[in-house]
Amino acid sequence: MAHARKQIRDAVVALVTDLETTGRNVFPSRVYSLADEELPSLSVFTVDANNDEVVTKVTLGNTTKFPLFWRECPVLIEGHAKVSEDIDDVLDQISLEIEVSMSNPITIGERTVTAKLRSTAKELSGEGEDQIGVVRLLYIVTYVTAENTPDVLE
Repeated sequence: MAHARKQIRDAVVALVTDLETTGRNVFPSRVYSLADEELPSLSVFTVDANNDEVVTKVTLGNTTKFPLFWRECPVLIEGHAKVSEDIDDVLDQISLEIEVSMSNPITIGERTVTAKLRSTAKELSGEGEDQIGVVRLLYIVTYVTAENTPDVLE
């Protein structure tokens, strides 16, 4: 089985696939350039600028053999669109669709985890005709695993 972070990333990809503006152009952990036919699109990462997942050992009330870890995992969703006169409107529409979709529960197996929007940012990148607009929504997903089973949500 995969680490809980991958399971969360996959579940988020499923939640944001088939949105009106980006459709099926959703890529987990994609860091290389996008072709014109892949725009507008979304990329989903389980990293933030600090590349930190905050982990806290839970000891009170823990009745299991192994310690439990309370985790706060950053989930970054980037929306990309080709620059045009209405790029702000397009990025805001992508953001709207992501936020509505992410308001739904994230279900992994029989467990549900919460995602809270932490920040949103927009920028333009590239040069000349290859410019794209990017909107970044950073969510924090909280979940619990046992020390010996980081692939199983508690």
